[in-house]
Amino acid sequence: LLAVDASEREEWRAVGVAAADDEHYLLRMQEKLPWLCKAGGAAAPAEALLESLLATAASPALCAERHVSQEEVLKLSLDVAHKSAWRLGDSARGRAARSERLLRVLAAAANADGQAWLHLSSRLRSISETGLRKALLEGGTAEHAAGDPRPLLLWSLLAWEADKRAGGGGGSREVVSLHGPLLGELLAALGRVDDTALRSTLQRAQTEAEAAAAEAREGGGEAAPLAEESGEWMVVEA
Repeated sequence: LLAVDASEREEWRAVGVAAADDEHYLLRMQEKLPWLCKAGGAAAPAEALLESLLATAASPALCAERHVSQEEVLKLSLDVAHKSAWRLGDSARGRAARSERLLRVLAAAANADGQAWLHLSSRLRSISETGLRKALLEGGTAEHAAGDPRPLLLWSLLAWEADKRAGGGGGSREVVSLHGPLLGELLAALGRVDDTALRSTLQRAQTEAEAAAAEAREGGGEAAPLAEESGEWMVVEA
């Protein structure tokens, strides 16, 4: 049993092995990245973790200071949203809260490359499949003046999630796909609900993410590796 804060009251809830593993993952994340902890080193709750990660992802300077990339931090943000979902329950309110957390991460990724997405949308009708994949892989804003091209962050997250599903490693993770209601919710969060060009572009990006995951699996690799080292930091294995 574990005490869970639900609707501003303490509630005792039975915890299965999967939920315990998810909690352990969040603790290991903070062990690897001490700046996520509370003052004094105490473990932070999921909502505080998510806020800290998204604030870091929004600042390339802060990412550099903490020796992480925006992509890495956003992937960890998705992990927090997924692995803390069990605490929110399966009521209508709980499902809405889980969706809201995922949307915050996806919107942060989209906003990081906002102009690039709009530019891609403006030329979607004339771009080839090869050109679209290249734009998704190399269209991101460089985090440093002389930085190499990077993938559009939202596409990178979509490909990462598609890779997990393709490999059967999604576990209890909710499906993150823009082929469904999530797309409309994301456009609303971005203030672009009537932008049909962006809607089409994001749908194409989702299709390309799934194709990239399938191609990588067929080749014996992964579309987006889960664990990778960066300086003194390493993404913890989920």
